[in-house]
Amino acid sequence: KDDFHTISKKEVVNIIEARYREILSIVKEKLIEIGKAKALPGGVVLCGGTVKIAGCTTLTREILELPVQIGRPQGIEGMVERIDDPSFAHAVGVLHFAVKYGTPPSFFDFNFDFFFEKIKSFFSKLLP
Repeated sequence: KDDFHTISKKEVVNIIEARYREILSIVKEKLIEIGKAKALPGGVVLCGGTVKIAGCTTLTREILELPVQIGRPQGIEGMVERIDDPSFAHAVGVLHFAVKYGTPPSFFDFNFDFFFEKIKSFFSKLLP
């Protein structure tokens, strides 16, 4: 017997919007706790693939009452058209951080060599 359940696009939209609202409400609570609600002059920068969902920036602006931008990778050369997308903003940011500051403190046990090899491998597959 199949365990599949079909749901409508409207139901998916309602679920996604509810999760956005939940996450943004938590962010707003944390900003209030640290005294920064409505007090971030640069506003909020959203990154990651989900920011491409229609209405994400409007909802964020509405709930946080702050300016909102979509983050895109910056400071990169070559293959820009292939990674000029919010989905890559985190990965490029981590790479910039590692180049600028070196490896993180020892309590943050992360294998950057392995990470860079994986990134290099990924991008090499995109090249013709």
